[in-house]
Amino acid sequence: MEFTNLSEAEQVKLEAVCLELKKVAGLTLHLVGSWLWIGGETKANKETLKACGCRWARKKQMWYFNPSKRFYNPKPKEYSEIVAKYGDVTL
Repeated sequence: MEFTNLSEAEQVKLEAVCLELKKVAGLTLHLVGSWLWIGGETKANKETLKACGCRWARKKQMWYFNPSKRFYNPKPKEYSEIVAKYGDVTL
């Protein structure tokens, strides 16, 4: 994966989390922009998600991983709006 808006260290973090979560059965991984959104059987894998640095998005009812940690949006968007803007790659 190559992202122009992520540093090399952030790319390494994102790839490491993707590889770790791909090992977990029942999860669906979606790369939207530079964020990783996680769905599927997340409740059973909550501790694994937390250990990987993922966070819960209450309004979207999905887990996510943001490798840059530098994001603040005063006007949160629906998941479908984010996908429409950045595209969705299922991993």
